[in-house]
Amino acid sequence: MSNPDNETNFNFRRPREEEDFDSGRPRRRLKTLDGEHAVAVSHEKRGDAKAKLIRSVDHRIVVIRVAKTMLEFHAHFLLRESTSSFHRLLREGGASKVFDSDDPLVLDERLEDSAIAFHWLVYLSPLKTQISRVQPSELHSIVLAGIFARRFSLHNYYIYSILCIQHIAHSISFHAPPMPIITDILKLTSESGPKAYEDPESAEYDIRMHVSRAWSTRVASFNPSSRGGAICKAQAMQEWLELAAKYDHKHLLADIYLYYACTIIPVDTKAPFATSSPGPSLPDHHLRAIHAGSYSLSNLWTNIAATPPPLPACPQLGYCPRPLVHASVCAHDWNHIWRAAVDHPTVRARANADIFGKLNALHELLGPQFLHPMNCYRAAFRGIYPVGELMKKMKETLPEHFGLMKLKKEDEESSGKV
Repeated sequence: MSNPDNETNFNFRRPREEEDFDSGRPRRRLKTLDGEHAVAVSHEKRGDAKAKLIRSVDHRIVVIRVAKTMLEFHAHFLLRESTSSFHRLLREGGASKVFDSDDPLVLDERLEDSAIAFHWLVYLSPLKTQISRVQPSELHSIVLAGIFARRFSLHNYYIYSILCIQHIAHSISFHAPPMPIITDILKLTSESGPKAYEDPESAEYDIRMHVSRAWSTRVASFNPSSRGGAICKAQAMQEWLELAAKYDHKHLLADIYLYYACTIIPVDTKAPFATSSPGPSLPDHHLRAIHAGSYSLSNLWTNIAATPPPLPACPQLGYCPRPLVHASVCAHDWNHIWRAAVDHPTVRARANADIFGKLNALHELLGPQFLHPMNCYRAAFRGIYPVGELMKKMKETLPEHFGLMKLKKEDEESSGKV
């Protein structure tokens, strides 16, 4: 039996008639990103906030109301994504058992735009194999959908939104002003609440981090072949610096400072604003932060090079045909291997402030060092694991070296005094 109110509330477009095996009603079907079929969603602005929204009797449609906007999702889609995220969505809407109630889930009105964008991402956006067709004009919806997916742990669609953002960031031309796109992202992630974009657990923080990393990679990989191209890159960097400072995006600002620290070489440490090349025309407080960060990163690299990080236990030890070789390398050769890699020409060629460049070079050197003498592919992981941990820590603490955040030790001391 079907509820006649359903067909009056939901006006499905029917480009193709297809019988639903339970209710017998024709229903439009679209493909989700993984190729499975899902019931089409229709949403429309409701002038009457008290309009009665009735879910279909077969209980295979979940109605979600955000403010005055009604959205329908296929229940199987939500359950397939993640049971925990589905329960989180129900808890956010104040419903304990979705299948025992005829009332829709009601979410916070602040999620309205984000939920609509997520509906677009699920049912109307290109498939995963068509990320290359994503246009910069769709970035607004992609960012909002990513925030919604991240909040409710819908990981597949969150990753898809990140891939789309990265594709757009890498496709931007420096000869065309990219700043409106970057500004749009910074505004979107800054309007979600006070300092929400600085909370490492928030979706806004995660989105901003991915955007900044993608744009940093785009800037670093751009090698201008002409004076005009170099001018475009310099202008883009300075505009980007102003935006990061305006929206208080500390990690993004640290990435820009690091770029300048690796490309501007001071003539004299006593005169930090005198450079060996023309350099950028930046305000003094930016140049002071760049110089201080370069000095801090250089000291950090000196300590890293002198003190090898701890080596993890061999993953093959215990069932490898050559366990004694593994044990001897663990005990005696790690210091020698580390120092030889640190003194390698490809590592020494990098500036001391270019700590990520040095760590990347170490990453390429240490894997083969462990692989060759032991003929054990899994053991090669032991050599690159310490470098990966160092890079992860550096990404988290980079703003501290440029004075953008207080060092953790200082925070702990101040909290202890209080």
